[in-house]
Amino acid sequence: MRSRVESALSGVIDPEIGLSIVDLGLLFEVRLEEETLRVTIGTTSPARW
Repeated sequence: MRSRVESALSGVIDPEIGLSIVDLGLLFEVRLEEETLRVTIGTTSPARW
């Protein structure tokens, strides 16, 4: 399943760097909870939320 999610997200480009979030290593966790897919990603920004 993770490879399918990575493939789907490989087209999501970080606007500041110009590379995909997968290539940048921002995809941290992929898990399926019942019928919900949960994806945890990081950011390239040092700002904290």
